[in-house]
Amino acid sequence: MPYSPRARVAAVVALLSAPGGMDDGMALAANYLETHPDDYAVAGVLGVAMVRRGSGDAGMRYVEQGLLADKPELDVAYFMAMRADRDGNAQEARQFLDVEMKHHPLNRKAAMMQITMLGKFEDWPALVELAKFWSEKEPENQVLAHNHAQAVFNTGDYARTRTILDAALKGFPSDARLVLLDANLLAKEGRQELGQKRFAEAQKLQAAEQP
Repeated sequence: MPYSPRARVAAVVALLSAPGGMDDGMALAANYLETHPDDYAVAGVLGVAMVRRGSGDAGMRYVEQGLLADKPELDVAYFMAMRADRDGNAQEARQFLDVEMKHHPLNRKAAMMQITMLGKFEDWPALVELAKFWSEKEPENQVLAHNHAQAVFNTGDYARTRTILDAALKGFPSDARLVLLDANLLAKEGRQELGQKRFAEAQKLQAAEQP
């Protein structure tokens, strides 16, 4: 399936992104697709714009076409993943996320969903790599710091976990998730007494977080 010329896609995207240009961009894409229905890249761009505009069902029909492009446009496979997840099809959602991340690895929304999905499937090695990338990209994000450390812990590599966790705790010493992970890691290291103290600390921190 031929990939649409970038200039055409770029023109549609530019119109959709311009102040007040959403309607013109959608009209341009819709009219063009009437005579070029196999231009899947433009269909994908139009579908994503329509879904964002609130035309979910009609937009998703274009998104489905957009998935047929050699390189689906940004958010096309991600929107398919969200729909699959809402329908309770986690395996299909993960496959769509794999497509999105292959072509758009910096799509943060898709990456965060993929992190959650990899945890559901207990694919710890893949989760380690993805969480590592994003925790390094966003060092101020304590959730990602925990995701990375927890994923490594779940692989059974406790020495590596200690290195990662100690670094995370320096930045976020009062994060309940990290303190709880520290308690669990201490138990694995044979330091049960200290682990119990850290567990009690984690419980206090969790209680303090409750509204």
